[in-house]
Amino acid sequence: MIRSFLMACLISGVVASGVALGADEDLSRAPVPLPQQQQDAVSKLYTTLKPELSRKGADLPLIASRLVADAEAATDDALRYVTLREARELAVRAGDAMVAMSAIDGLVKRYRVPDFAQRTEVLLTIGRNVREPEQALKFIRASMVVLEPIVRADAFERTEPLLTLTERVARSVSARREGAEAVHKLSLWKSGSREYIWAGPAIARAKKDPEDDEASLQVGRYFCFVKRDWDRGLPALLRGSDASLRSAASLDLAAQRAIAAEKPGAREAQLELIDKLMQAAEAWKRSSRLRSEPYRAAALERAIHWWQTVRSRVGEDAQGRINQEIDEAQAKIRARPASLAKLSESDAARVIQFRGRFFLFVGTRKELHDAVAWAAERHGVLVAANDDDANAFLRDLMKDMGVPRLWLGAERTTDKPGWKWSDGSPWKFTSWAPGEPKAGAGVLMGADGKWSVADTGPAWYLVTWPERTGAATQPGSATQAATQAATQAAGVDDAAQ
Repeated sequence: MIRSFLMACLISGVVASGVALGADEDLSRAPVPLPQQQQDAVSKLYTTLKPELSRKGADLPLIASRLVADAEAATDDALRYVTLREARELAVRAGDAMVAMSAIDGLVKRYRVPDFAQRTEVLLTIGRNVREPEQALKFIRASMVVLEPIVRADAFERTEPLLTLTERVARSVSARREGAEAVHKLSLWKSGSREYIWAGPAIARAKKDPEDDEASLQVGRYFCFVKRDWDRGLPALLRGSDASLRSAASLDLAAQRAIAAEKPGAREAQLELIDKLMQAAEAWKRSSRLRSEPYRAAALERAIHWWQTVRSRVGEDAQGRINQEIDEAQAKIRARPASLAKLSESDAARVIQFRGRFFLFVGTRKELHDAVAWAAERHGVLVAANDDDANAFLRDLMKDMGVPRLWLGAERTTDKPGWKWSDGSPWKFTSWAPGEPKAGAGVLMGADGKWSVADTGPAWYLVTWPERTGAATQPGSATQAATQAATQAAGVDDAAQ
């Protein structure tokens, strides 16, 4: 399974700013007070707290916030501990993730308690019970602060449940600007986790054999285009097997060296510097035309970086031309791909891209002909599952989200074996239930991963598109679709719960 393979590739020990995974082992912090000390402190705390909590309409977030402040002023170690602990629990009851994280900050700062594991448990509890938009936005802010350093360290296995839940909550408030921005950033993080399935082994191979140009290419793509870590990615691209990317990396590194050696006042040297910066920008602009998503956007972002760098070094006329280049590049980054031209704004905002295709869980159940028609009207097809990994991922997704049946993009043919995938990928794998396939026009996957033939019955469905209109289906797209499906819990969550 890809998931277990990914786990083996991940970094296991991470200590990141803001979230220290081993905080409970840090001997510079005090030990947790003994149970009897805690009991005495709880009795003292609730002497004044219980009447306040028992009042009708008690403002739990406000009370929890006050407890966090009271803990800072407490002189008794056990009282401080239970005050922070109770503040955390009240914040969880109220669904206020920001206050809960503030309480955990105090606990982690002073006591040998788990940091990342504690935050994750609390956030998962709050996130599963989010109801109001303001509550959702607080949860998203708190969760992304916890997730960011762990994602940056490539420890994706540690982030998977919280990342998936946070994306679902963000999509529920995607009509708001903050929600939409969170969806975009979380989508990039999830894309990074999928890309790491391929990049993780390549990183190991490149370390072992720096002359492995294919491994270097994968490493460079991952760090530059997914992580936006150009310092680590450019040297790998320079050793990689893609000639256009080697050229762009070479010009980029030359521009960096020129910036480092820049001396003010030397006109001839300044003109040479400007030329190198413009060459780097143009190289990434050219490269963007050859790249697929999400690589194309990253290449354009890098071109914009160099245009912005050179803009302060030229006159007004040149600045005008550079501003035009920047505006055009930013418009291309924002533009909706032609493949998705028929989608509404709300549906397009929920699409995630992965390795040459786009995917969307619609979030409603339909009869087969209605699901196929919905996809066809928008130039898409239902998802294929043409290998064991793809099938297992879809099965796991259905189990996790409580989805009992899923329409697959399978069509009847008159030739053997009698079926084909709508996206054009080869029919090379089946998972028929006992007694199947029977007569019928469509294929349903059950919660056990087994397929059955059916003509009627509403079920969930996943729609997929190529990145470019008219693009040929790439080999392995079914596996990629299933990988995406497993990580795209958002659309299903909202409808299934």
